[in-house]
Amino acid sequence: TGNVEEVAELILFLLSESASYVTGTCIPVAGGR
Repeated sequence: TGNVEEVAELILFLLSESASYVTGTCIPVAGGR
């Protein structure tokens, strides 16, 4: 499963302008597994 750092990175990405077109998706945070 994802660790705290991975979840934090995902949250920061989703809050950024780069994620403005990301909608209706499931994003697994699984540590590359």
